[in-house]
Amino acid sequence: MLRKTIALQIRKLKAWYGLKKRPQMCPRRGDPGPWKYPAMDYWRIEGKHNDRTCSFCGSLHPEDFLALLKLAISNSELCRIERSDKSYKFYIYRPDVKNAGDGAIKFYTHHLHDETLTHELNKLWKLYTKGK
Repeated sequence: MLRKTIALQIRKLKAWYGLKKRPQMCPRRGDPGPWKYPAMDYWRIEGKHNDRTCSFCGSLHPEDFLALLKLAISNSELCRIERSDKSYKFYIYRPDVKNAGDGAIKFYTHHLHDETLTHELNKLWKLYTKGK
């Protein structure tokens, strides 16, 4: 009975954290490179904060990025975000995340899969950069 209970809890945790490797196709796979098609990517869990990152490009999941952007708006000591010189890339700075091994450090807008998320990002970015 205990084994079944533990197995059930593990399945629930895997589903909650997305460890079932839900397939997705990273939009960055369209860039020139040595990879083979068709290939499926997935959102993996990484770092101290259990960040969801793309198994192909390492980008933070769009919903997680928007949550960090909201955190940066409310408390810049916990999170800071900068746009790179590339229009589609953002860098994420958190005091306890020194490199990609500790958690997500970048976000590619290629992963914004619907207009609602794109609109929310633009709205929050304007709010974040207002007065800077």
